[in-house]
Amino acid sequence: MSWDQLKKAREQRGDSHFLSLKDGDKVVGAFRGQPYGYWRKFPDKTEWADWAEGRRFRFKTNLVVKDQDEWKAKIFEGSKTVSEQLLDVIEKYSQDCLFEIKRSGSTKDDTRYTIMLEKKLDKAELAELEKVTLKELTQGKSVKEDLPEVPEAEEEEMF
Repeated sequence: MSWDQLKKAREQRGDSHFLSLKDGDKVVGAFRGQPYGYWRKFPDKTEWADWAEGRRFRFKTNLVVKDQDEWKAKIFEGSKTVSEQLLDVIEKYSQDCLFEIKRSGSTKDDTRYTIMLEKKLDKAELAELEKVTLKELTQGKSVKEDLPEVPEAEEEEMF
């Protein structure tokens, strides 16, 4: 296997669709498209449409980042706390900006993300970002809904 084949194999696995930051890492990108929100009960990976005891809010959105000399969409996934911070910066500055996202912490309990304005995008930069194909946030999965149990109908006797 060549290095190019190794890179292609890794990208086909699917992990390359998600943005992965480690403690101290930061990235600059633009949030594009509409977010996708769901509820998850860890460690189960099922995505639920509604809250229930033990489920936590999560969201996914497209973050367009520069990869070498070309813009590429990555899926940025976060918690309720991160979504609140993201909503605040988008409300204040709009989506037509580049933001710096920085991770500090290395475990589920101590990880924090900081989202700061990097710069407003001009018309030419926005036009360039519009050409980027965004990722499918549901990955072909449908969000499960909690449906009320319907009792089975009893068979009626005809005579």
